Amino acid sequence: MKVRMMKDEDFEQVLGIIQEFQSQTPYPIPFNRKDMSTTLANLQKTAIVAETNGDIVGLLLLMIAPAFWNYSQKYGTELVFYVHPDYRKGGLGKQLIEKMEMLAQLHDLKMVTMANVSSNKNKVFDRYYSRLGYTKMEISHVKEI
Repeated sequence: MKVRMMKDEDFEQVLGIIQEFQSQTPYPIPFNRKDMSTTLANLQKTAIVAETNGDIVGLLLLMIAPAFWNYSQKYGTELVFYVHPDYRKGGLGKQLIEKMEMLAQLHDLKMVTMANVSSNKNKVFDRYYSRLGYTKMEISHVKEI
């Protein structure tokens, strides 16, 4: 198992992982391959993958932006954090997060945010992120229009 930055040749596999991730969320906005391809091309330098035997089995996609309340400070937001079910509970998620934190330090980020889609596993995610040093800061509420 190797955790590394995404390469050009990973593009199609990563796009497939993002589509799989999105299909498992309650988001009412459908997946658009063309738009996601553009987004992924723009964020490729902050995409971290886990690979085994040539297959991408994990992904952490980070977006870096200036803080809207202080443009001199940058922060990172996790857009996609996914580990294939066959590779969960083996430390792969932690390896992806650790690699993302190293990337955050290289980019002089002041903080990173990790999110999880509301589900019956919220307490599991809360404990997981807490063990890795993350503090719960906000909860989003969504209404489909």
